[in-house]
Amino acid sequence: MRDQERLKRVLAWLDIIAAEVVELLINNYAFWQVQEVIRANKELQHAESVFFEWMVSVFAHSAAVGVRRQAALDDQSVSLHRLLVELQKYPHLVTREYHRNLFKNKSTRVQQLVDHAYDNYVGLGRTELDPARIQIDIDLLAAASKKIHHYTDRVVAHYDEKGLRQPVPTFHDLSKCLLEMEELVLKYLELVKGESKITLLPTFLYDWKSIFRTPWIVETGGSLHVLRRSVLSCHGVFQGFGVCMARWLGGGGPGAKCWRTVVWSNRWSSLLFLCYGGARSRRAR
Repeated sequence: MRDQERLKRVLAWLDIIAAEVVELLINNYAFWQVQEVIRANKELQHAESVFFEWMVSVFAHSAAVGVRRQAALDDQSVSLHRLLVELQKYPHLVTREYHRNLFKNKSTRVQQLVDHAYDNYVGLGRTELDPARIQIDIDLLAAASKKIHHYTDRVVAHYDEKGLRQPVPTFHDLSKCLLEMEELVLKYLELVKGESKITLLPTFLYDWKSIFRTPWIVETGGSLHVLRRSVLSCHGVFQGFGVCMARWLGGGGPGAKCWRTVVWSNRWSSLLFLCYGGARSRRAR
């Protein structure tokens, strides 16, 4: 494959990866914002609902699969890990001159800032990517995703008879991993595409929480009774997720009570938000 074709492929991969990481970040943001809504409402804090169990289960499992996808390395997958390995193998694809040309119509001051950014990411005076620095990024991705990748392989994607050989990941591990991925994607978006951003999380131009100010159930005829009966019939299925998902949160205990205790009590909510807030601090890169 010629360098031009390889670079074109890298650009296409980066678009796919960025879109998937943005989706993971939006899901993570929405999940924690809903926790704030629940924590601010005393009635909801002590409510029992299969909906809460479903919400936590769907979020945690989908996020785990998304992390695993970006951490995977094989010839058939488009992933952040594979992108880094490709750039490490072909560092000449993104030279200083290539990076400058992304801003060729900008002012002299902007060109100076571009050179400074390339020095900061790649190394002072270097003319192409540094494989050693890319290896550091690969190691960071591997370390941040290790627990989640292992858990997804052994429990989510399929249930391994050998069980887990590493500690069960927590939501703190997940948030930290997503921030590491965001930092890496931001770095290579700037290097490879000239897109300089502070965050990948979009700004919402509408009040997406407005749906919570509207009653969801309209009690007409027997529909509510049918819904209640359907939920009760499914409740036993969802209880099975309780123990597993509670471990994600760093807690324990059987069934639905475990969910309520770990997710919704003030003590655990404070602990989780403390962990989450700590993970939000950005590492200087």
